[in-house]
Amino acid sequence: MNFPGFDASAAILLTTERQANGVGIDAISIDAGSATTFPAHKIFAKRGVYMIENVANLHLLPPKGFRMFVVPFKVDAGTGSPTRLIAQLP
Repeated sequence: MNFPGFDASAAILLTTERQANGVGIDAISIDAGSATTFPAHKIFAKRGVYMIENVANLHLLPPKGFRMFVVPFKVDAGTGSPTRLIAQLP
C-alpha cells in the first residue's frame, strides 16, 4: 500500500516536545502504507496519544486555537471505533 504517515521521529517529537494529546491524519493509518512494524502506532499508544485516521478537511482548521471534540461510537470490548469529529473555532 502506498500512502503517507508519521515516522518514528515525528511521533517522538509530537509526544515529547509538543506534548500532543492526539494526532489526526487523512490517510487510512497513522503509519505509512509501507510500514511493517508500525512504529508511530506503538509510540503514540505507549504515551496514551489518541490516533484519529481517515479525517477529512483537516486543512480547513487553523494550526492552533480551536477545540476538537471526538465522539466515538460505543463498541463493546473494542480498541477502536468510527467517530464523528466536531471542531469549535474561536
